[in-house]
Amino acid sequence: MYILRIIFCLNFYLKKLPVNQQSLCRAGKCPICGQIRNEEAVLSISGYIFCYSCIYKFIILNGRCPVTSLPATINEIIKIYR
Repeated sequence: MYILRIIFCLNFYLKKLPVNQQSLCRAGKCPICGQIRNEEAVLSISGYIFCYSCIYKFIILNGRCPVTSLPATINEIIKIYR
């Protein structure tokens, strides 16, 4: 059920993103560094997927989601294992 919530959030926010950010997310690239995601992690508050190291550093410094600007903490970062 939790995964469905993340997918719903991701689809909802993707529709609101500028086209260039939408294509980054859909291409498997991190919205922060623009590279192919390394050690993927999802930010549960927004559903976006980032490189773990990128989102961890960003949250420590800014305390918000870099895409939606929703307040976030490092406790809301979930590593994705495949």
